[in-house]
Amino acid sequence: MRLAEFITPSETEPTQPSENPSPVPGVPEEPDNPETDEVNLNEYGLAEEVEDGTILHAWCWNFNTIKEMIPQIAAAGFSAVQTSPINAIIEGENGGLQIYGSGKWYYHYQPTEYSEIGNYQLGTDEEFREMCEVAHQYGVKVIVDQVLNHMTSSESAISDTIKSEIDWGDAGEWGNPEKPWTHKSTGTQWSEEDRFEETQNSLSGLIEWNTQNENVQQYLLKWLETCVEAGADGFRYDAAKLIELPDDVSIKYPEYQFSSDFWPTVLQNGSSFQYGEVLQEGEPNHVYSSDLKGGYNDQDSSRLGNYQSQTFIAADGEEENMRTTLSFYGFRLRDAISNGNVNADFVGDMLVPEGASADRTVTWVESHDNYCNNASYSQLNEQQVIQAWAILAARKDGTPLFFSRPNNSSASNPWGDNQIGPEGSHFFMDAQVVAVNFFHNEMGNQDEYLSNPTGSDQVVMIERGTAGAVIVNLLGEDLVLDEAPVQSMADGTYTDQVYGSTFTVSNGKISGTVKAGKVAVVYNSKVDTPLEFEPEISLSVPTGDYLTDTMDVSVSIRGIDHATYQIDDGEEIPVANGDVITIGEDAQVDEAVTLKILGYSAAGELVAQASATYTKRLYKADTVVYIDDALCKARGWDQAYVYIWVNVDGSTLSNQGWPGTKAVLETEGQWAGYWKYVVPYELESISNLHVIVHGNKGDQIETNKMLISPGETKVLDADENWVDGSEVVNTGKVYALPGSGTEFYENTLNVTLHATNVTNASYRVGDSGEWMPFEDGQIITIGEDAADKESITVFMKGTNSDGSTVEESAVYTKHFIADKEEINVLFIGNSYTYYNDGIWSHFQKLAYEAGYNVQVDSVTIGSHHLYEFADPDEADPNGGPLVEEKLSTNHYDYVFLQEHSTYPITNYDTFASAATTLYNRIMEHNAECTVILYQTWGRETGSSNLTQDGRGWTNATMTYDLEYAYEKLGETLNVPVSPAGTAFHDVYVNNGSKIDLYDADQTHPTLEGTYLAALVHIGTVFGSDAIEAATAYTAGLPADTVQILKQAAIDAPEKAQAPHLYLTPAAEETTMDEAGLTLTLHAVNVARATYQINDGEEIEYVYGDKLTITPDEIINGKVTVTLKGENDAQEPVPAVYFTYSTAAAEHYLVLGWYAKTETSGLNAAVVDQFVSEMKDYLGEQGATEQQLADIVVRGYSGTVAEMGSSVRNDGDVDLLIGVGANIDVPTSTGGATAGVPIIEKTDGIYIGDSGKNRYIARLTEDDIAKLVYEWIQANYTAA
Repeated sequence: MRLAEFITPSETEPTQPSENPSPVPGVPEEPDNPETDEVNLNEYGLAEEVEDGTILHAWCWNFNTIKEMIPQIAAAGFSAVQTSPINAIIEGENGGLQIYGSGKWYYHYQPTEYSEIGNYQLGTDEEFREMCEVAHQYGVKVIVDQVLNHMTSSESAISDTIKSEIDWGDAGEWGNPEKPWTHKSTGTQWSEEDRFEETQNSLSGLIEWNTQNENVQQYLLKWLETCVEAGADGFRYDAAKLIELPDDVSIKYPEYQFSSDFWPTVLQNGSSFQYGEVLQEGEPNHVYSSDLKGGYNDQDSSRLGNYQSQTFIAADGEEENMRTTLSFYGFRLRDAISNGNVNADFVGDMLVPEGASADRTVTWVESHDNYCNNASYSQLNEQQVIQAWAILAARKDGTPLFFSRPNNSSASNPWGDNQIGPEGSHFFMDAQVVAVNFFHNEMGNQDEYLSNPTGSDQVVMIERGTAGAVIVNLLGEDLVLDEAPVQSMADGTYTDQVYGSTFTVSNGKISGTVKAGKVAVVYNSKVDTPLEFEPEISLSVPTGDYLTDTMDVSVSIRGIDHATYQIDDGEEIPVANGDVITIGEDAQVDEAVTLKILGYSAAGELVAQASATYTKRLYKADTVVYIDDALCKARGWDQAYVYIWVNVDGSTLSNQGWPGTKAVLETEGQWAGYWKYVVPYELESISNLHVIVHGNKGDQIETNKMLISPGETKVLDADENWVDGSEVVNTGKVYALPGSGTEFYENTLNVTLHATNVTNASYRVGDSGEWMPFEDGQIITIGEDAADKESITVFMKGTNSDGSTVEESAVYTKHFIADKEEINVLFIGNSYTYYNDGIWSHFQKLAYEAGYNVQVDSVTIGSHHLYEFADPDEADPNGGPLVEEKLSTNHYDYVFLQEHSTYPITNYDTFASAATTLYNRIMEHNAECTVILYQTWGRETGSSNLTQDGRGWTNATMTYDLEYAYEKLGETLNVPVSPAGTAFHDVYVNNGSKIDLYDADQTHPTLEGTYLAALVHIGTVFGSDAIEAATAYTAGLPADTVQILKQAAIDAPEKAQAPHLYLTPAAEETTMDEAGLTLTLHAVNVARATYQINDGEEIEYVYGDKLTITPDEIINGKVTVTLKGENDAQEPVPAVYFTYSTAAAEHYLVLGWYAKTETSGLNAAVVDQFVSEMKDYLGEQGATEQQLADIVVRGYSGTVAEMGSSVRNDGDVDLLIGVGANIDVPTSTGGATAGVPIIEKTDGIYIGDSGKNRYIARLTEDDIAKLVYEWIQANYTAA
């Protein structure tokens, strides 16, 4: 039973707090303190004003959960609760509700509308209002997180109300003239170094509100007023520092006038408490260092004090100041606790910037951003958070915010139950947290004094006036205070409000005991709240294994009169909240012990219990991975990482989240020169663990052979072989990098010589060269006098300590055409560019075969966008700063620009602005350089997880949209486009069953895909004749594959100009409802285009126009849209027909296929080819274009039973292909389901070239279904 069900305010009618509350029974009464008496608390001991209490951040809780938990929140002493953003947001991951995975917490922060309360993650308007009503019954205020700086990055997901139904007026100097509600893109990321760059530049490509626009201000103000009317008491403003202030000026760009009255306008919304997220930024990574000013290097320009100077009229008619976050103090407290050093001077300094005020801040130990982005879960466990919270909330200044971590989360499982909606961890109700909260509420404005009372930096005490103190003990043992000095506490007897023990103060000395690692809250509370906690018991350690001789388990008890514990159903022994029980003193290895806690009411009734089983284990630490440092040096890795994963019972276990764990470089002994990683205990008993080795720089080594089992030692050697440790004899070693077999495509090559574990080393070049001594890491230059295709051998030898000799040689082949000028090419992009050893390496080799000397260079970072590469001040030194460095120090003849795979479609303006910025910078450094836009490809099965009018692209429409975007920008900049994506689509459609261009993730390229893109680039730079010659380099691909890819590369430029007429969302992926549908019209490479609904009027349109299907146009559940066009020569483009239907509509034919490729042998490319052949046949039989457009193709994934269930639920499938014999066998015997109405089925059917013998099945008596069934039998019976 939830507390809300048996404790309601109506049972304890609200009354005004007594002016002289009764003292705690049995505790000597202390003199009244005037400041304490003035604290305005309600009957539950909660602060009447938000700023005087503490706030619970109910992160990812939905409205109903918060409503149900309000009594518990109030009982825990929180005066306010903060929700996640409550307006409409982008629906990502198909509406999944995981915090991270199938769904994402950060979709909270991508709004799409600001008129109605509610979203799919948190609940409805009605549920929000009910939540607020219950909260207010208990005196709990509601703070709503607001996102006013930006919306989602996908413009198509933003409501039409915002985009087209509101008159936004003049865009102003910093607005987008075409979309006055948005800021115009500067093409670069925001920077904290200057206020213009901070407030007017882009945040991660999200679409930003034009906050200078008065109409925007009024629109957002109205939204805030709507929230207040519904029950909100205050607001937190996300990314507030990115929104300009009224007096903002730029130091770097003094001529820019960009300040606005945004804050003076929107703050006048009628709420009582408002604070902005104004994060302090700095280096190095917020880690404390004594040589930095104030402990941190604050490079931020965010003007904390100026935000705090913004005022508003609160609900009570009083003028209030806007508050801000104080993020550096959270970093400081986490550093202090994790380092075990709570020096009073250190934790006492709140790091408040000059001009700002601590009493106008919201403070925290950690925020949701710290947790998700800074991995604070790996820095502090829950008890350490409580220790930091005690320091934070005991203090006079600031309004403390307690972040609710996900339920059952840990350092190894940060997302815990991984659900958006339910409440998080209950540690916000820990007795230590509760006691500190009420201490904070009651202390009011009393002065604070921080000290280390024992002289140890592991114990800190925060006194408040004469009334009491909070003591935090980081020691691993109970702290007995024996007349330790106090600063201000009055003499008398006090109660620890956490554990009930007694403390005394006499003559300025305090005595009492603080539990090991715990918090004591020492004061005599005058609050007697009627609220009680729901009975609950928890253990600090969940069921599992322990590796030490004994293990301590702390007990947390609330809402219970008394409790006992049992070990293995033994004697019941009394236990109290905070007691520590030691497990395992007499247990043997592999022996399990069960601890049970039983909680009773005053009447002796069992009301709660908890149990856990602990097994003593021996950590063998004998499963070890070694990585040769020579390999790391060859890869350019300065640190080796090991990521281990394995599937167990359908769940994936790993050593920790990506990138895994750092290995340790051995410098002595047998394994000197190798990186060592020991498999952790949790995984060391599992066989066939998968191992991935990488340097956290984008490339990685992973093969099916890289497995390790218990007790094994495995080595990844310098040649990337995975071998048993017994095969490795690590004597002295001499070697060269790059390694033997390297082919170089320049006149000379720098080779780095290495020598490890030898007393001396020498080398010579060629058989006749002179032996020369070398030191480890010495660089030599070879090849200057070598001819094209000549091999050069470098010989090395070294002497071991026992006098024996080690020898090695490395052979290099030069590829450089004499008397040919060198052409320098730079590639800028992300993983699409660096996959498969980098597209530049294939481009270089192809160019050589075509008769050109090409030197290649690259700047690549996974998932990066051009706007990041365009920013020379970007935080990542390997992005924008490296681009600037290379452009300023090298002379490039060509620069390829590759954008994020979806950005040219979803964020064209940002894409175009960033590319233009890069183009201008390239021209500044070298006006003769040719910039080339690298057009990427549609994803293999489209992008159902990406929003395009609320649904996904198909492979074709995504390709055409990319063609349009790149070509449009190419014309604007007058630069060529390299149509790699067009060639991809050509091969995918015509040869997808033979050549797989897509990696397993269906987006990145295979080697074939990278090779194809490189061929297209060769044609773009050197012409189609060069492609013919270039294919002497095959990248090891079969000759017939190379021939197909070569032809596709030659054809790509012409095919990129082909006309395309289409609609999004695609008809085959869309089911209408009876209310109709809004479509986007597309016309690529078409001079004039028209659409026609059913047999209606032809209406002219341009790319991107919207078409709304109304209910009147839906006939028998269907509507047909015909698109027609003309090219530049006014010649007609073939008409295309699209039939959209409701779920109840009957189709010309519905074809289902089993989308489990490893079983059926089918994939999207194979099915597309099959459907094309089927439509050709039906056309020959008299089917019209409209009928062919009404063929629906559906892929069914999952198990056979899951497929059968989906087919049965759809109820309209005519034919199934790629199925097995058990398609109509009951689920109980391993089949799909007897409920699938199979009329006939036939095996011996081979579709595609997988060689798999599969069945086809006919499910209806439809004449077309019979016709196609017979056609398949006649044409697809040969393997």
